[in-house]
Amino acid sequence: MKLFHIDENIVSEKYLRDMEIYYKRDMELKLAEKISYLEVPLNFRDGITKESAAGNLVSDAYREWYKSDVGLINGGGIRADIPKGDFTIKSARSLLPFGNKICQILIEGKELKSLLKKYAGNTKGQLLHVSGISYQYDQKTDSIHVEWKGDSLSDDELLTVSLNNYFLKKLDVDCDILINETDLKAKEDYEVLRQYCKKQKALHPKVQGRFVIVRE
Repeated sequence: MKLFHIDENIVSEKYLRDMEIYYKRDMELKLAEKISYLEVPLNFRDGITKESAAGNLVSDAYREWYKSDVGLINGGGIRADIPKGDFTIKSARSLLPFGNKICQILIEGKELKSLLKKYAGNTKGQLLHVSGISYQYDQKTDSIHVEWKGDSLSDDELLTVSLNNYFLKKLDVDCDILINETDLKAKEDYEVLRQYCKKQKALHPKVQGRFVIVRE
């Protein structure tokens, strides 16, 4: 086998170089497409240990997609800071870069409480951000209180939940899978976020006290 030494003297083949430039510019134009206007900056690191505006925006988009009762996203699933200004396709893809599909489950209140409780003390990216419910977890007593529609969530209440397929695979609670990643209805997370944001002229996500973690 003959080896070729590659250095600065190697000249690009013109046709291939022109094609590279063309597709690069085309991709840049597509990624720069404006979806909405973001009125506040998003800091993804906030969502690792506490409620964040980014987590609230994404979980709202998840819940809206299937008109579920609840939307869930783990803080570590959001992976970029987004500055104030035009919110583009690149912004959506940067926030959600893994290409996960959005799924839907049916779960009892007691199982949902168990799920939230399991990750409430996590500081490595598994803390769950929520839409449609709120919760408070006391790490010292290992207790959790969840509210839904203004009332305490009962153990036997049935709720639909939108979440990504990555987290669905991690579930160790009883639930019924209504839509999995192979379902034709399941769309990539960034596309779900894109369509949610496109419906709004301006985005102003904020911290709303959706969950409180009382740490030791």
